[in-house]
Amino acid sequence: TAERTATKSAGEIAGLNVIEIISEPTAAALYYGCAKEQGEKTILVYDLGGGTFDVTVMRIGAGKIEVICSDGNHELGGKNWDDAVMQYLAGEFCSETGFDGDFDEYAQQDLRLKAEKAKQQLSSREEVPVMLDAAALHARISISRTTFDEITQTLLNESIEKTDAAIAVAESKGYKVDEILLVGGSTRMPQVTKALVEKYGIEPKILEPDEAVAKGAAIYALGAYELKVEEWKEKVESGEVDMNDEAVKEEVEKYQEEAAISTVAIPGLRGQKMSEVVTVATTKSYALKVLVEGTEKCCNMIIKNVKMENGSVSVTKQFGTADDNQETAELVVYESDFDSEYYDVDEDFTLGTCSLELPGNLPAGAPIQVTFTLNNEGILKVTGRDMTTNKEIHATMQATAGTTMSKEDVAAAKAKSKNIAVE
Repeated sequence: TAERTATKSAGEIAGLNVIEIISEPTAAALYYGCAKEQGEKTILVYDLGGGTFDVTVMRIGAGKIEVICSDGNHELGGKNWDDAVMQYLAGEFCSETGFDGDFDEYAQQDLRLKAEKAKQQLSSREEVPVMLDAAALHARISISRTTFDEITQTLLNESIEKTDAAIAVAESKGYKVDEILLVGGSTRMPQVTKALVEKYGIEPKILEPDEAVAKGAAIYALGAYELKVEEWKEKVESGEVDMNDEAVKEEVEKYQEEAAISTVAIPGLRGQKMSEVVTVATTKSYALKVLVEGTEKCCNMIIKNVKMENGSVSVTKQFGTADDNQETAELVVYESDFDSEYYDVDEDFTLGTCSLELPGNLPAGAPIQVTFTLNNEGILKVTGRDMTTNKEIHATMQATAGTTMSKEDVAAAKAKSKNIAVE
């Protein structure tokens, strides 16, 4: 959620009209599904980029793309492979030259650039030489693809473990992977294809690793824009909106003109609206702190990898007050990857808190109804309702406090970016 919110804020600050945020694997699958007519199949998108790893299982075909489940590690990417090569080269350099000091800033940067280049060259060569210089010492070090695979095996294994987990979830829902799609520049490493073939017996398809996500996002943006144009046109013609409101006028102006091209021409969409084509799933679990037999627990309201029909999911559960004469009920919300009904409280997963005022004369166990509603942009709306008085509290949560910018901060940064724009 924090990453999606930060991405949206960055786009707005740059002066873009950010309609929605779409995940990279979904965008890649959309491009794959729209490029040509597809039969019904279940695909696994293995997305290994420079800094993150995502794996998503989807069902595509007949103008439909449904996200079944996803997993990943946002701390795992090509940079980790670079680090492993850097450590190897540094160790070999020290062994050959007798150097036992620290690499200075220049040498570190030179080492990083040469490590990344060696990694890239090993995708097409069995061995590459690397010339290193540090502290007036020089060495020519060779690194083979076999050595490269050995020193990065644990990193590759991490991605396979995440892939296993995603496949297990998909199979529990009755799906079997038919195809594997490679996305992200780091999937060019031969070890990736080799490991996937050995593990799953499926030869992966490489789909324009550097461009598939951007092309899929462009298709999605076109479809989302068409929906917005239609939506605002209907609102204006029906008189539903106040055209004297500056905020409304600003939104209407964004969607006055129809797009120069139409999604009708895209084969895989079959003339359908984007909202009818893509069905996403939740990427996180959202829980409420409750008391279970006197012990504080997190009760998952929304579970990770649940289908979001029409772009949202809503869950309502009823709880009771803990004590007699409670004056408030604290609704503490947590965001995590846990998929069990209950788990131990960990404040590191706290998303936000809101407080529901109570009349103060209720007995313990007085009913309180809580509703979580999550949309496809990762925005969670929490509603707490005292069933005795029908009093409600509403809260909107986007990310852990302090990790994202407020609307005011975004507006200020956007204004500043205009002021410093090159003329």
